[in-house]
Formats: sequence, C-alpha cells, structure tokens
Amino acid sequence: MDRLFERTKTIKYFKLDKMWDFCTDENNVGIDEKWYEKFPEKNEKMLVPSCWNTTIGYFRYMGVAWYRTYFETSTENIWLKFEAVANECTVYIDGKRIGYHYGCFTEFGFENLNIGAGVHEIIVRVDNKINLADTIPHILTDWYNSRNIAMLTNGS
Repeated sequence: MDRLFERTKTIKYFKLDKMWDFCTDENNVGIDEKWYEKFPEKNEKMLVPSCWNTTIGYFRYMGVAWYRTYFETSTENIWLKFEAVANECTVYIDGKRIGYHYGCFTEFGFENLNIGAGVHEIIVRVDNKINLADTIPHILTDWYNSRNIAMLTNGS
C-alpha cells in the first residue's frame, strides 16, 4: 500500500513490483546446481507480489520455486525489505547468499548491504510447503496463502 506522504527526501526508495523470472524446483536440485549463480534458462514470468498458487498450472504446487530479477542502484549501500514470503526463503544478490527467513505473513529485511552501485541480480529461493508442526497455515486448513512473495528495496 502506498503512503499518502513522502517517506523521506534523503533515502531513495523504489519497489520491485513487476514481472520476475520464475521456475519451480520439484526435485529440489537448485542449491546443488547453484541456480543462485546461474538461473535456469527454462523459466517463465511471475508477477511479484503474488501467490503462485493463484496462477494457472500452479494451484496445487507445494514446494520449492525460484524467482529472479535485476535492479540498479546508484548507491553502494542498500536495505532490502520483504513484505512477506511463505514459508521460507533464501535471498541471493549477484550469486552471494545474503540471508534466510522462516515465517509467513511477516515483514523482514536485510540492512546495510554494501553491494556497490550498478546493476545487480537478485534471486530468491522460496519453499511454501506446510506441515503439522510449525507453519501457518497449518497443513489441515482449507485455504492457500494469499501472498508467497512481496518485495521492495530502500537505497541509502
């Protein structure tokens, strides 16, 4: 949701809401094959923010999927903020792991990322599997998550 007032004049702020490259990883081979360094050529587009379970062909898909996009910054230091990812994710910028998050419907981020000015690739590995122990929604619920991933960045 956009604010009715300016956030600040000293911090550049931009959203990464757009079409991202997307591919599922049914056999969970992406980490071993280093998809975070070389994203698969066979991929499609997925809107971010969104829930892949609301996309034709992925309604019942529970498991691992990968997202990729590019962004440009004129500053060396950024703050990467996620509005939500269900249920867990690992984030990579330019092939380097910058962080991990577990939990659904919670905002989180990574601060003071000294990545340098220029164009950067961001790749996010998402696992939306639910279980009987510690996920929301619980495996016995009758609804899917409304948002698998939502993201924006702040440059400072």
